[in-house]
Amino acid sequence: MGRIIEPNHSTGTIEKMVIDHLNRGIERKNHPFKNFVLSTTDGSMVDSRMVVLREHTNEPFILAAYTDIRSAKVDHLKNIPKASCLFWHPSAKLQVRVNASAMISNRDRRSKQAFADSTSFGKVAYNTIDAPGSLLDDFEWKPAKLRDEFDADYFAILDFKVYHMDVLQLSREGHIRTKFTYDETGKCTDAAFVTP
Repeated sequence: MGRIIEPNHSTGTIEKMVIDHLNRGIERKNHPFKNFVLSTTDGSMVDSRMVVLREHTNEPFILAAYTDIRSAKVDHLKNIPKASCLFWHPSAKLQVRVNASAMISNRDRRSKQAFADSTSFGKVAYNTIDAPGSLLDDFEWKPAKLRDEFDADYFAILDFKVYHMDVLQLSREGHIRTKFTYDETGKCTDAAFVTP
């Protein structure tokens, strides 16, 4: 695949194309935007990890991922509810960076329904006895111990309300970079081409 963004595209066209690819990331298992790098901070260090894009809404502009409520990223987001999301499309050489405020849903109707709709494999990830990152007793890997009953107690949805998006199309013919700012409703309040 060649580049996605062309020099003749307007900022509005670029925004629509990026959102289309975000939606493809949700719908298509092999789309490069299916997984993204989520960065959070504990106030002194930044921590990054890969997560799966699960949902997207436009009004407001929200991206969502699932996690275990006991994970370090949840502690980070409870204390500092800001996150950075990085998407990379390798064959198109397209980078999308998002800054967002984070909200956590756990043990509510929406998270319980999302857990119920998850695959059996997905449910296992949120039903370990030990919290993610817990030290193992031995010096060798062992499968995680699971709780007897599978439920949504440890399942959480992370919503990232986008307030800034930076899009960079790399190209030998010249890089194209745009920035977008969003208000509380998800409406784009500012869009501009900037120096790559």
